[in-house]
Amino acid sequence: MDWKEILTQVTISLLGIVITTVSGYVIALINSKIKDEKMKKILNDALNVVSNGVDFVYQTYVEELKGTDLWDKEAMKEASNRAMEYIKANLTADAKAFITKNGKDIAEWIKEQIEIAIKKSKDKNKGK
Repeated sequence: MDWKEILTQVTISLLGIVITTVSGYVIALINSKIKDEKMKKILNDALNVVSNGVDFVYQTYVEELKGTDLWDKEAMKEASNRAMEYIKANLTADAKAFITKNGKDIAEWIKEQIEIAIKKSKDKNKGK
């Protein structure tokens, strides 16, 4: 196993924890920056869907495979695809409209939210 595979496994393992931890921070940031209550609700709900999607896939798919020979690159890709599908299916029409109105592709936005959470988690854990 090379260092990239190890890093990928660690990253995916932390993803559920990261999303849960960081989503509270991101929601607080949104609430402080956005004055339109309807937009706050739409974004908060969308971020909750992202968090729930990652948690759902972790509990129903990843947890069973972690630590076994079945947890490989294909399984990681499948976990990512399942999370993406869950999130896409559960985002409200208002959230999808808001995201696309602001120039983002839905899949791109979801991936960005996950990447932001991972970076913040890494930055937070550097001091520990």
